[in-house]
Amino acid sequence: MSKVTAVELDAKDATSIVISAIEGGTNYWAECKGYKWSSWYVDVDAKYGEENYEKLREIPRDEVLVYIREDADLVDPERGNKWFGITIENLEKAVCTALTTHTHLYEFRDGEIDTDATGADVIFQLAIFGEVVYG
Repeated sequence: MSKVTAVELDAKDATSIVISAIEGGTNYWAECKGYKWSSWYVDVDAKYGEENYEKLREIPRDEVLVYIREDADLVDPERGNKWFGITIENLEKAVCTALTTHTHLYEFRDGEIDTDATGADVIFQLAIFGEVVYG
């Protein structure tokens, strides 16, 4: 198996991973704060067919998209339980690992990665812990 060493996520890929993780993948082991997906869009009120419909603003690679930590009832005391800020930068590192170690969870179409809640959960765990802790 070849190792993936670099991935560049655009805002659409990164926000898609965050939405999939927060709204489905991580809810059995984590809590989040600062999840304001509407702040990622140029005009959240734009209607289908309008110019800014679903248009993302320029998101800096180091901007925190959401904070996440383990649920207090599950946390391993040795790891601590600090809030971890998810950014495009740390998602990219985690995606490299995920694409090398968990390839069965991802689909690729036209140069884009497609992931579901489980795949996004794995990416979040790799970003936070450096490994998959929750099955």
